[in-house]
Amino acid sequence: MGASEVKLIVQEQNPKARKFWERMGFSFEAEVIQVLPFGENRVSRLHKLLSQPAAT
Repeated sequence: MGASEVKLIVQEQNPKARKFWERMGFSFEAEVIQVLPFGENRVSRLHKLLSQPAAT
């Protein structure tokens, strides 16, 4: 048994990184405010479904 999905976040101020991950097959899921000890950071949450092996 393994993972069925991968999620990652990309900082809003790094649009090239988001485009890269979208080219790698990740899809936009949500815009999120990441609360940090020194402030807040806007991030995009991306996800990619993993293919499941065929049942044997």
